[in-house]
Amino acid sequence: MKLPFEELNLRRNPFGQLTAKERARLAVVDVDRFVQALHQPGQVFEFFGHSGRGKTTHMRGIWRHFPQAPFLRVAEERERFSIPDHPVVFIDEAQFLTRRQRRKTFTAQRSYVVGTHKKLHSIYQRAGLHFETVELRGLSAEKLASIIESRIEASRRGPGPIPRVHDDAIHLLIEEFGDNIRAIEGRLYEIFQRLDRPCLVDESFLQPATSAPTHTKNGATARKEQSQVGDV
Repeated sequence: MKLPFEELNLRRNPFGQLTAKERARLAVVDVDRFVQALHQPGQVFEFFGHSGRGKTTHMRGIWRHFPQAPFLRVAEERERFSIPDHPVVFIDEAQFLTRRQRRKTFTAQRSYVVGTHKKLHSIYQRAGLHFETVELRGLSAEKLASIIESRIEASRRGPGPIPRVHDDAIHLLIEEFGDNIRAIEGRLYEIFQRLDRPCLVDESFLQPATSAPTHTKNGATARKEQSQVGDV
């Protein structure tokens, strides 16, 4: 029985959903200075930016150094929210905390890593916390290449060729999506779903879906019509 993505020498689509531990392990972020500072109470590192810019990925990259720390995600529906007793706490989507929850959550006796769409400086100041906001915007081709390489290698099935993404395609992805890493991953997911052999994904793969290239088993490049109904 043929296994999924076996023909690509991959165990799965590299750009599909990751578990929390996988996202922490594969995060391409420099977190050393955050990790060192968080060993002292009274610190907040706030990751701020639009959706898809890597807030949660940065948080998970730090969290892998504090695997016992609670990693909490605040629901938009404002359900009940409580903080476990731990010296370091991770809070994603913190903009959804109510005013009362904010007052109860933040204390100078702990340190925090926060992901938010809204800066919460006044809350930290009121709690007597030392804070730093890291605004996530912009994406270099070098950084994106490292992210893509990490995801593909993590899905490798065994020795031998695997698909790669050409530098020209990386530049085009940034031109199309800017620094929205989530949207870039979604585009690459669609492309890798169509591959049937290891190859170099170049700019030709970024054509409109109605004329996207596919590689046949004999190595020739052909074009096939894609359905316009629904999302891939």
